[in-house]
Amino acid sequence: MKSTFVILLCAIFTTILVASQTNILIHNYGTVIKKSAISGVDSMKFQDMVSVMNFSDNTTFSIPIDHIDSITFSQETDKDGDVVYITYDETSVSVINPFSNNGVTISTQGALVTVNAIIEQKIHYFVTGTTFNGGLIINSTYPITLTLNEANITNSTSAAININSKINTDVNLIGASVLADNLSSTVNATFFSKGALNFEGNGSLFVSGNYKHGIGSSNGAVSITGGNISITNAVTDGIHAEGFMMSGGNFTSTNMQGDAIDAGTTDIYIYDGNITSTVATNDQKGLKTDASMYIYNGTITMLLSGEGTKGISSKGNVVIEGGTIDLTTTGGVYLQSSGSGYNPSYCVGIKSGGQTTINNGNISINNSTTTISGGKGISADGDIAINGGSINVVCKSGGTTYVNENGIKDSFTACGIKSDANIYLNAGNVSCSSSGIGGKGISADENVTIGEIAASNTDLTLSINTLGERFLVSGSGNSADYANPKGIKSTGNLTINSGTINVICSQTTEGGEGIESKKILTINGGNVNVKAYDDCMNASSHLEITGGNIYCYSSGNDAIDSNGTMTISGGFIISSGTRAPEEGFDCDNNTFTVNGGTLIGTGGATSNPTTTTSKQNSIKYTGTAGSAIRIKNSSGTVILTFLLPSFPSTTNTGFGGPGGGNSTSMVVLFSDPDLTNGSYTLQYGGSISGGSNTNGYYTGATYTGGSSKTFTISSKLTTVQ
Repeated sequence: MKSTFVILLCAIFTTILVASQTNILIHNYGTVIKKSAISGVDSMKFQDMVSVMNFSDNTTFSIPIDHIDSITFSQETDKDGDVVYITYDETSVSVINPFSNNGVTISTQGALVTVNAIIEQKIHYFVTGTTFNGGLIINSTYPITLTLNEANITNSTSAAININSKINTDVNLIGASVLADNLSSTVNATFFSKGALNFEGNGSLFVSGNYKHGIGSSNGAVSITGGNISITNAVTDGIHAEGFMMSGGNFTSTNMQGDAIDAGTTDIYIYDGNITSTVATNDQKGLKTDASMYIYNGTITMLLSGEGTKGISSKGNVVIEGGTIDLTTTGGVYLQSSGSGYNPSYCVGIKSGGQTTINNGNISINNSTTTISGGKGISADGDIAINGGSINVVCKSGGTTYVNENGIKDSFTACGIKSDANIYLNAGNVSCSSSGIGGKGISADENVTIGEIAASNTDLTLSINTLGERFLVSGSGNSADYANPKGIKSTGNLTINSGTINVICSQTTEGGEGIESKKILTINGGNVNVKAYDDCMNASSHLEITGGNIYCYSSGNDAIDSNGTMTISGGFIISSGTRAPEEGFDCDNNTFTVNGGTLIGTGGATSNPTTTTSKQNSIKYTGTAGSAIRIKNSSGTVILTFLLPSFPSTTNTGFGGPGGGNSTSMVVLFSDPDLTNGSYTLQYGGSISGGSNTNGYYTGATYTGGSSKTFTISSKLTTVQ
């Protein structure tokens, strides 16, 4: 059969010569591997899966058959081969260098290949085969293309591949290639380049970094536009470069002692593709840069199990425009020795040293550990702005005390979204759950702004849940300092303009307030629903409501509480506090101005509107918890139909002083624009049927039975006896 093929090939060559075709060309993946004059070919054989070409000068050329796409014939004027072909064979290597006379010098020592290219042309290097004690070093003055076609290279003393020049290298992946170095290597990465590396193609690359990094560039970025890159282990980082960009393909990293991807002092851009990483070493990161990070699309999935690990970490800004981000954190707090104590580093899903902006995307951060870790979902030293997308943060970890760097006893707690500056929640679907002791939903050291002015309430949905109790930090009695759980907390001003906001704080002891501002709390709009054991809303200096639909229910304290003044000029408000001395509206006997809106406050007591500053009439009535009332004007027009809430069944639930017990006496404060001066009838002790019910407020309902009394409004506050 072989002799028949040789005879047939000779006949073909003779025919081609007659037809003036003088060269035979061997191709692989669209490139010319070998070009030879037909007149110099004695024979060509295919045996043992290898093609062997014998020449008249007694030399041979061999190549695996599966590395040949096609064989063609051409004119004398056709160019030489346009690819440097490197084939490893265990301890040896064969090289086809069509540029040997044009500035590309290649030397071999065993299976170690060294290329020195001084040519103003982008050379294509095609690498295949297997060696367990070899490598590739390329020195080039011009960018190159490097194709890895099922190349399996292990270097026991250096990098498997070393692009030893500051050039751009396009790495084309075909099939599955494997690269590994050794503990005794002197180069910082298994696949190392002094310039940029761009990975493309449809193949796979498995890299083992036994000395330091898996893939590294000392002066350029690493980009992935295609292919499947897997870092199977690394003594330090999976990828370590000056910049990182991904627009396609897949990146996977496991068994690293450093970061998954470290972009140095240059930005990270994620346009598309899939990133899957496990970060198990303390205080390391998934995606890390000392600059800024921009995520436009793609899928990022990470498991963060080391203490103090971060999923997405930037010393600059983080901007998320889209994509899917799924981060699971199980690591605890990493306490670094500092000064006279410690500086805690928390396990965080997304951490920014600058500003964090989320415009779109699906983000899920699950702090699934129930250990004491103080984990955070999203944390920024600068502002956090959420303008769209879906963000779901679950924090199950708790807080505890520690000694800070000044030698003072301090504490840390978990938090869904935390900023050292301002938080702007403008649009999107945001959910935060914090179930550990002292845990918070949203917390800002400066201001919190929720919703945009005059925006639709459907533009923003905000859901906050906290479950953990407070814990003692220091002191005792009246001087005790606690770490308190909070739904939404602002050290500065807190403003709600629009949106649908639901806050549930399911504590059973004090400290767990729903919405708290250490300065001014302002509500201009939105649908706001808060349930808490402690205050539903609390402001330290002033609380102002100009609009919105607000429902607050406290099972153990005031519903709406200002330690300073309070002004209500609009909105629809139902505010239910617990038994005396707690109140539906409480402003500590400071100025309480009612200028507009509909407000219904219930509790064991109430702050009275200040008649000298208020422009709208109010009435105060003492009824029975759980009973129904109706108020009509002299014309019979219904002003209010309301079912008073029931007090919690637990006794002595108030914290403000004496009172509580099992009393069912409930004080109602009601104000409405329709409460003009004149005569009114109050019905009480009856029943309500039909109509529409919103937290006890009925419209279109029928009231029957009970008793009634009349009263007259002639001042800004009327007490109904």
